[in-house]
This record gives sequence, C-alpha cells and structure tokens, in this order.
Amino acid sequence: MSDFSLYLPADFGYLHLASEFTRGVCRLLPERVRNTDFLYDIELAFSEACTNAMLHGENSKGQIFINYKICQDKFQISVSEKGKGFDLDKISPPNMEVPQEGGYGVFIIKLKMDTDEYQRGKKWNTLTMTKYYSSADLNPSLKNTPLAPPKHNHLQ
Repeated sequence: MSDFSLYLPADFGYLHLASEFTRGVCRLLPERVRNTDFLYDIELAFSEACTNAMLHGENSKGQIFINYKICQDKFQISVSEKGKGFDLDKISPPNMEVPQEGGYGVFIIKLKMDTDEYQRGKKWNTLTMTKYYSSADLNPSLKNTPLAPPKHNHLQ
C-alpha cells in the first residue's frame, strides 16, 4: 500500500493545486485503470468533495486534509475538514426536473465512487471515498485520453 497526504488552506484558490496533486497520485495507479472512466470518476468526485470541504468547512482560514491510499484492489481518497459536519445519509438526491445551481456534490460522489463514508470527529470530519479497480473493468477504455470527460451525461 502507498499512502500520501496533503494539507491545504480551505481556500478555492488551492482547488487547482489539490486537483493536480490528485492527478499525480493517480499516475501511480495500476496501468489498466489509468486510461479509463475510472480516473475521470475519481477526479470529479474528488473535486466535489474538496469544494464541499472548502465551502462548508470551518472557514477560509481553516485547513483541509487530504489522504490518498493506493491499495492492491482499490484507491481511497479521504477529505477532512473542521466544519460542523452533516449526515451524509440524510442528503437526498437533487430533483433533476427542477434546475438548480448547486446541491449536486454528494449525488455526484455517490454516483462516481463505489463507496463513500462520512465520519464526524472531535476535531476533523472526514469523507472517505473508495473506487475498486474492478469497477474499471465495467467501463470501456478511453483510448489515450486520461481524465477525459465522459461520453454521456450521467445527470440526465
């Protein structure tokens, strides 16, 4: 298992840096998953999780903590923040019949990752997202286009 961690200010100006770091870590994943929807799913879910942590966390003066675990059969990303927290299971999916500007983050995370778990702690609240390498076998490969957008919109 390989383990990587990153602390960042809870500031949207650092979201790009966090995404670039995530892409770098993803380059260490098994080759068979690196050119598939698998990577796009990770990047999208990660971006949503970081955005939520920065938006709903302690405040712009706080920090977020990101941990990456490359395991033999799966990839895990944990995003931690010091906000008041929430109950992941009580968030209902957005109504696709009624357009809205926000509120899709948790829905996208649940759609793109194999598992997600949210834990409230005394100091940190942590969302852990897991993607199993076997899920890449279920998606067609995107030839020579790592992190390419999906061929269809999953939200429609």
